[in-house]
Amino acid sequence: EKPASYEAWFLKTPNSRIGWQYILTNKTNFFDHFFRLGFNQNTGQLRYYTEQANNVRKAWVTDEDYANGKWHHVVATREEDKAQVYVDSVLVKEEEAMSGNLGGGETNWNIAQDGNTDGYLIGAVDEVRIYKKALTLEEIKQNFESQGLSVEPTAKLSLTWGRIKAAQSYR
Repeated sequence: EKPASYEAWFLKTPNSRIGWQYILTNKTNFFDHFFRLGFNQNTGQLRYYTEQANNVRKAWVTDEDYANGKWHHVVATREEDKAQVYVDSVLVKEEEAMSGNLGGGETNWNIAQDGNTDGYLIGAVDEVRIYKKALTLEEIKQNFESQGLSVEPTAKLSLTWGRIKAAQSYR
């Protein structure tokens, strides 16, 4: 029932349209309420999926294929039963979503994986954010256009930290 926004930068590797792949999900099993944002099975289309108890769900996909090896900014919003997906600050899909609890504050969140033992994203995810409100188009554009953080894989803190740790372990 509460509004929310889910935001991330992603890069989906070309020719990686294998199985279900996820950017962000709080699914731990099929008996709880959950949200998923990822890619439709065997495609590069983004998939927005909400489910509640008793297998009540809403799922839909975008029209475009994003498995192109380029970085994209995605924001999925939900307010009551209305959901929207923006890619690179452009509204690409608006549909009906579950209006009830999606378990956001009650479960763990998984990035680039489905929460079980598969569903790993073939690509990269960066700068994931979860908001307790539906972002406006102006806020989405501001985040998309911001210059403060790098989205190039060679400039990531985790890679830099990994190199520092590797260099230190050999001394």
